[in-house]
Amino acid sequence: MAIMQRCCCFDNVRSGSIASGIYTLIYAAVTLALAAILLSLSWSLVVSGVQEVSSVFIILILVVLLCVLILISSILLLVGVSKDQRGYLFPYMIVMPILILLHVAYCILCIIGAAEIGSEGQGYSPYQRSAVDGSIAFLMIQLAICVLFTVMDVVCFLCVVSQYQELRDGRGRQQDIVVRATLITTTAPGFGGAVVVTQQGGVPPQNYAMQQGYAPQQRDAPQQGFGYAPMQEDFGPAQGYPAQQQYPQAI
Repeated sequence: MAIMQRCCCFDNVRSGSIASGIYTLIYAAVTLALAAILLSLSWSLVVSGVQEVSSVFIILILVVLLCVLILISSILLLVGVSKDQRGYLFPYMIVMPILILLHVAYCILCIIGAAEIGSEGQGYSPYQRSAVDGSIAFLMIQLAICVLFTVMDVVCFLCVVSQYQELRDGRGRQQDIVVRATLITTTAPGFGGAVVVTQQGGVPPQNYAMQQGYAPQQRDAPQQGFGYAPMQEDFGPAQGYPAQQQYPQAI
């Protein structure tokens, strides 16, 4: 049984896995470009002798390597989902937990840094206090962004794991996706025709025998009389009454 049956606004984990691969592909490409620019600037300072190799330089190298791994695993994910090959999903399922742990660690560092800055700024002047508040606000913004990306990474990871489980169990392929919305069109009995069953966005259901048309309904025969005499069809002309006799006039 898969962990998830649907992913966010997608009706199935197959479409959700494709969306997850596209999201992490864009995320890794943008982060890789920014990290490469910062790394080149740091390297130029190291070569010129302005500064020595610092921890920031090493962190940038690790970020570049991680982004390259995410980029490759995202491409393999898209290929694996399109070809229904669950083996291509393994690199993504290995790299994403590492990224999630790094995001969680960065969130913890932001909280610790904000707490330390707030505790050290208790005896500062109002001008210095405003700078401390600005630093804390900047760390809180970074924390909110990092939490958002962490939640999205967790959802993507669970969606891909669910797609892997579906493929392992013989489901999750394009032809295995069950269309939820079914449109049934039928004709009213008595007028003939067939019952037609169609599905939106999928293959029409199999093994549905076409129902034969109904024979048109016969009109009921007129009811026979129940022992009554038939009505007279024609009446003769009414006979005239004899003329009244005149009474004698009174004298």
